[in-house]
Amino acid sequence: MALQFSRIASHRPNGKEDWRLACGPWTVGRVQEEIKPVGTVFGWSLTGPSVPPDLMSNRGEADTLEEAKAQMVAAMKRWSIWAGVRQANGDGPVEPRWVLAKEHEPGRSTAITSEPETYWLMLSSAFVAGRIYRPANWQGARLHWQLLTSGPMAMPDQVAGWADNTDAAKMELLAAWRRWLEWADLAAADP
Repeated sequence: MALQFSRIASHRPNGKEDWRLACGPWTVGRVQEEIKPVGTVFGWSLTGPSVPPDLMSNRGEADTLEEAKAQMVAAMKRWSIWAGVRQANGDGPVEPRWVLAKEHEPGRSTAITSEPETYWLMLSSAFVAGRIYRPANWQGARLHWQLLTSGPMAMPDQVAGWADNTDAAKMELLAAWRRWLEWADLAAADP
């Protein structure tokens, strides 16, 4: 995981600090200098990864730019381990596993499909990275697969499609996940 800060050329008043944190081409966060009644602080936020609010914060403040950058890098590393795209020892991603949605989220509405036995989740550690399902009210036999890296996590490549059976859908989704890891510069172990 190659995290890199770059200063944003902005039109902020008084030349206030404004920094972007990227992992490859993926913008994962930002640090901005803020003036508050107590003085100057540096606010940071992870804006790229989908963060589980019950496990970690995606924002914070620090007294110095260096502290804010360090806090944001630490948060991104925590997220990457939680999401299975990085291991605690610096090794690369864990291999995703497949779970039926009804087993992963018992009691949760499956309004997305009328066939719970065809609704699969691809989990990368605790992160639901993708899903396979036959849409409700869908008349065809094909299954829809979808990588769940939308919004700021989106890569400029195919992230969804159709397959004739579960095995083919799993292969397509896993291939899309691996392309996303490559695009986000997360596929290799730390040097």
